[in-house]
Amino acid sequence: MSLDQTSLKGTIRQQGGKGGARRLRNTGKIPAVIYGKGHDPVAVSVDPLELKAAIATPHKFNTVITVKLDEGGDKLVLLKDYQQHPVSRQLLHADFQEVRLDRQVTVDVPVVLTGKAAGVGDGGILTQVKRVISITCLPGAIPATVEVDVTSLKIGASLHENELTLPAGVKLGGNKNETIATISIPETEAPAAAAAATAAAPAAGAAPAAGAKAAAPAAGAKDAKAAAPAAKAAPAKK
Repeated sequence: MSLDQTSLKGTIRQQGGKGGARRLRNTGKIPAVIYGKGHDPVAVSVDPLELKAAIATPHKFNTVITVKLDEGGDKLVLLKDYQQHPVSRQLLHADFQEVRLDRQVTVDVPVVLTGKAAGVGDGGILTQVKRVISITCLPGAIPATVEVDVTSLKIGASLHENELTLPAGVKLGGNKNETIATISIPETEAPAAAAAATAAAPAAGAAPAAGAKAAAPAAGAKDAKAAAPAAKAAPAKK
């Protein structure tokens, strides 16, 4: 695995506080701090454009950077954090973590799903639950991404961190049982109109609903019934 390693010029800065940071930004530089074991934090200034160029590699934030200081020698670092303007998105501040090539570090790496899951071919839905995992390894062994083949994943199945195949020398650094991806069954619902029609239609031979009135007799039926006895009683003519 090739190591993405770049360099960046840095200047030791003496002035601190908001006023000093504002004056520094007016010159086109931004304040930064280098943290490391065995020494106090080192306050420096760097060019934000040069910093963006330094991490413009496949490893991005996990690019190993050599900060070439005007005083005190060089520092091998990783960019750990930064601040930017909420509107202009310009860099305002950066934090670096000093590293050594022979000492392990813990970093976050993107997870990339590859292949077509078997469950998707059967109508399932693939959902990537987690897109970044924490790993521990030497700085030179940090992968740009961790690729995960989901071809064998079936409907109802899930893939967890402890099932991942990691590059040599790389170990999981976080919760090893967290879910990476799942294949779920798509939800289906009956049309509302059909459901309403089924609920409204009475069963064959069912009694009328409570409170329903009986159908009125056909017109003239009552009068015909009353006239029938009179017709029967009339004497026959001789």
